[in-house]
Amino acid sequence: MGRSFTGNGFTKAGDDVVPEYIAKDFTMRKGAEMWEVLDDGTQPLVPVLRGGSWIPQGN
Repeated sequence: MGRSFTGNGFTKAGDDVVPEYIAKDFTMRKGAEMWEVLDDGTQPLVPVLRGGSWIPQGN
């Protein structure tokens, strides 16, 4: 079951909506990446941090 980046603070997996976690007092560097780990072991790149926003990568 894969989850998708929605850009609204929640991930979506099928009919389930799961809140994303927040890290406070933490600064991520430009170009930071989020990777999804799927049940089959593949790891697609989901969003990349650019200009203070997470940019979906279309996977």
